[in-house]
Amino acid sequence: MEAALEILIEAIESRAEEFSWTCTKTPDPGLWLEVGAHKVLLLCLPKDLPLAEQVVNEGKEAAFDQWIAAGEAGVVNIVMFCIAPSGHQDQPEWKMMAGQFERDDLVCRKLVWLPSSGLDNARNFLDRTFLARPWDMAVQQGPDELAALAESLAVPTEWMKRLMDSELDGADLLNALLEISDGELCR
Repeated sequence: MEAALEILIEAIESRAEEFSWTCTKTPDPGLWLEVGAHKVLLLCLPKDLPLAEQVVNEGKEAAFDQWIAAGEAGVVNIVMFCIAPSGHQDQPEWKMMAGQFERDDLVCRKLVWLPSSGLDNARNFLDRTFLARPWDMAVQQGPDELAALAESLAVPTEWMKRLMDSELDGADLLNALLEISDGELCR
């Protein structure tokens, strides 16, 4: 279990570069992290499902205590990451339990990681959390990409001039393209 915890913490560190965070062991169950404006409770779940449920309930109580402690100081964003024992990712009872925990948003958001292997699996888990970075994968589309696409599709040069003309849009752009093509857009 400690290996899975270390892998998840490593994945969080790789995503949390822009955040200041501290790692605190408390008498509460699990390990508390502060990642930016979020308090994250990492819980390592035991193999026994009834005990795992008990650990999650204790985690909910600890999260509630954190919420109460914040009081009027401001809103506290608490998230619970529950780490299931390795090797249980294909067991239906663990999948069902994970779904039940995740549907329960009382006190805080709960996400269950069913670790299989390695850092990529942990990063895939984090893609479901506030630590997801979809913009890291976004491709910026600009004039260079449009020109490369047009070249690969053999778009006529005159069409490209019209498509790149920022003053043409909607009906004006369509009319300009029809004018170039003698009224036919497709041949």
